[in-house]
Amino acid sequence: MTVPQTREVSATNDAVGGFTSADVLRQLRSDSEVVSDVAKADVVEIEVGANDVGYTGSCGTSVACYQPMISSTERNLGQIVAQVHQLTEGRRVQLILLDYWSVWLGGRYADAEGPAYVDAVGSVTAE
Repeated sequence: MTVPQTREVSATNDAVGGFTSADVLRQLRSDSEVVSDVAKADVVEIEVGANDVGYTGSCGTSVACYQPMISSTERNLGQIVAQVHQLTEGRRVQLILLDYWSVWLGGRYADAEGPAYVDAVGSVTAE
């Protein structure tokens, strides 16, 4: 009979509700507690981006209007990944970068906003 090996694990949540990718990047560069947590982590999970590209009345359903926000988010995500790699250099660390199923309203709430909204949210989320 094989006895399963056990391993004690701990988790630290440095998330802050409402943060954007720029805020997370700033955390990874200057918040000593976050830097320490990431530097000693075996797994780092990052889920950020929806707050970067919030629906605005001025852009409405014009996907092109959101492009500067999307481009900025993409740059920040690349820098976040690079910063995590730098903080964990020399160690094998699993980095999980999650995305959102919808950056604005989804499901029946999106449907209630109409077809143009549904199309726009799908495109912006995919970007």
